[in-house]
Amino acid sequence: MECLWLYLTEHDQPVSSHSLMPDPTVSICFTCVRGANGQVESPELILIGPIRRCSMFQPVPGLEMVSVKIKVEYLASLLDTKPSDHADQRVAVKEINPLLSDELIDRLMPTKSALEALKLLTFVVGQQLTLGKPVCDVSTGVMNLIRHHRGKPGIEKIAGTLGLATRSVYRKVKNVTGGSPKAYGRLLRFHHALERSDGLTEPDWSNLALDCGFYDQAHLIRDFQFFSQNSPRRLHRERRSESDFSNFFRPQVVSLQNPHPQSED
Repeated sequence: MECLWLYLTEHDQPVSSHSLMPDPTVSICFTCVRGANGQVESPELILIGPIRRCSMFQPVPGLEMVSVKIKVEYLASLLDTKPSDHADQRVAVKEINPLLSDELIDRLMPTKSALEALKLLTFVVGQQLTLGKPVCDVSTGVMNLIRHHRGKPGIEKIAGTLGLATRSVYRKVKNVTGGSPKAYGRLLRFHHALERSDGLTEPDWSNLALDCGFYDQAHLIRDFQFFSQNSPRRLHRERRSESDFSNFFRPQVVSLQNPHPQSED
């Protein structure tokens, strides 16, 4: 598993649309509207495929989303399907595996909070990954090496490190992602730069470009425009504005380490 995430909107607060950035992973997500007594309404289990281009998301009031994000090569073990078949899509899991979808929803319906639902979803997904068909060790090694270096090394260097033929590395990445190692590395590099810039008030884009594996700032700008249809500076302003708006209307945060809400300073 890559990480766990929750997305919650208030029942009685304004809800604005926001942009979804490209993401090379996939998520298994339980969505519902939870009543004041914790009762689950309108439950659905969905697969969020790899996101290759920026898109807009319009949540509704009272929405609860709890998700387990997994590496793309493990999706076949979990749902016996390819990530590339669901790129830029939100697909109901019942369309892929009706039995698993019904079982999971039945088990998640009695939960009384997002945190409880997330813990249960994490347990069941982990269990299913253990019981599913084994993931090819070589494919996992290739993908882990590309991710570790954030897409910086070329395919020849990766092949040499693992003692594989270049064509073999290309084929394994293509089978998992539906694209070339270069395309996958390009997305990872963009994602890394996005994460780094999110933590900075005034990013030094020239230094950031070099630190994240771009040839220069112009290279970084081209990739930002390709994936997000925005310049780095404009996208950075928009994401900080979205974050400020979200924090203004979400005075409480919940962590897995401490399930009790804490007021933000």
